[in-house]
Amino acid sequence: MSAELVRLATRENLNEPDWSKNIEICEVASRDPV
Repeated sequence: MSAELVRLATRENLNEPDWSKNIEICEVASRDPV
């Protein structure tokens, strides 16, 4: 799940940061740091 979020949040074709995905990645990392 987190790998897919990172892939989506760092796509080269994004015109600007996908902040909702970045925040979701942070929330996942804070729940399960491993």
